[in-house]
Amino acid sequence: MPKVVVLSKEVADKIAAGEVVDRPASIVKELVENSIDAGATRVEVELEDGGKRRITVTDNGCGMLLEDAVVALERHATSKIRAADDLFSVRTLGFRGEALPSIAAVSHLRIQTRAVGQDTGVEVTVDQGGIAAAEQRGVPQGTQVTVTHLFSNVPARLKFLKTTQTELSHIVDLMVRFALSYPGIHFKLAHNSRMLFQSPGSGDPLNTVVAAYGREVAKEMLPVATPEEAPVAVRGYTSRPSVTRTSRSHQAFFVNGRLVRSPMLSRALDEAYKGYVPAGRYPVACLFIDVDPAQVDVNVHPTKMEVRFASEREVFAAAVSALRRTLVGVNLAQPAFPTRVEQSIEAQTLPDDPFSDPDQRPADPGEAAPAPRGVREPAVSVPYSPTVRPPLPPASRSVEKAPEWHLNPAETQPALGLEEAAREPAREEAPPAVVPAADAPSAPPAETAALPNLTPVARVLDTYLICEGPDAVYIIDQHAAHERIIYDALLRREENDIAPQPLLIPLTLNLSHSDAAALESHR
Repeated sequence: MPKVVVLSKEVADKIAAGEVVDRPASIVKELVENSIDAGATRVEVELEDGGKRRITVTDNGCGMLLEDAVVALERHATSKIRAADDLFSVRTLGFRGEALPSIAAVSHLRIQTRAVGQDTGVEVTVDQGGIAAAEQRGVPQGTQVTVTHLFSNVPARLKFLKTTQTELSHIVDLMVRFALSYPGIHFKLAHNSRMLFQSPGSGDPLNTVVAAYGREVAKEMLPVATPEEAPVAVRGYTSRPSVTRTSRSHQAFFVNGRLVRSPMLSRALDEAYKGYVPAGRYPVACLFIDVDPAQVDVNVHPTKMEVRFASEREVFAAAVSALRRTLVGVNLAQPAFPTRVEQSIEAQTLPDDPFSDPDQRPADPGEAAPAPRGVREPAVSVPYSPTVRPPLPPASRSVEKAPEWHLNPAETQPALGLEEAAREPAREEAPPAVVPAADAPSAPPAETAALPNLTPVARVLDTYLICEGPDAVYIIDQHAAHERIIYDALLRREENDIAPQPLLIPLTLNLSHSDAAALESHR
């Protein structure tokens, strides 16, 4: 008996479907791409149970005739290409002809569609890869695809699906990226009859950025563009260095309108922001790369999320150059909206300026350029004490109170220099005495020693505070210091056992759509 056999069509279809459909977000991606290729201006996605129970995608595109709808369910049936050479000039999102048959192989599928100019539409029902019914129906122009009972015939794949919230977050993120790529299309996403996301569809990319990332982030976004004659066009938006995230989840890349994952473009962002953002922080970015289709291979993987460039170096250099040109063109050390700490420092009364007389003030060679790091405005001495508010210097005008900064002295004490360390006598420490746990007395909380008076000098990249001390220069991460203040306040509240109470005035939070979806799922 031969060992090599030809797999049945049913088994082969399920194997092929595993490359295209691995979770509900994969189905949403394929169906929305079909809607975009059909010329739709409205795309609505409805979900139940994170897409595991039902996915419905409705558009107002060109629709299909009955014969086209039936043939579209055959593997490698497509209207996008005709020959192999077309792969190097394709501008549509789909072209492989695998989406619908792959989805139908692992679910129950229903297609309702009506082509432009037709009086009636059609409805095709597919059950686990086989057409169960195909008949004429009165349906609106466009196409509606409904997928139910996902992976019901592949239990092994079903058990690998994550929680409803996890699957939903992937779909929300996907829809946000589609909206960024096609600002002229009105996208809507609903889950369990609750609206989660919708884009304006106005055609203005900045309006879509507001809908995707929120107004506060959108105000800090900078436009990116390359000269028109550049062979590789880079456009989009990127954030100021003061607006970063702890992961790359807020970075989106598109090549000729196609959503892609590109480690090379991620490296280009890192290279452009090198020296501007701390390690482990990533800017918010939405970048579009427009190149000759013949210079990019989109047929790398069935999901079409990976691409290869004929000249990666050229694309990398173009992206880095465009980003750096954007960053150099703005005042990075001074954000558009000063923080309360900065406003408080600037509002304090300044000490007498030794160069208050214009004739005595030294000439500033860079008068028209942004102030270099060596030039600073007169600052005020602010004592760093966790409990005592520093007194203000003599006032010549009404001022605000000085900021009260709570820092951990152990983290900010200056280290000894090499010569001082050599003169420092070695201290012998006695070995710690072993005390039984039952007899060990509880140590009283250590007193927090007050830091010396520090004079704020400057703030760099809206992140670090440069301060002068009696014997050293202090560099303070203001975000970490703020987190420490909040942390200490929480500890004190826990120790004092103060019961929380509702806010008198509700606090409005600006959440990302994925965070909002997580919040809605737990209401």
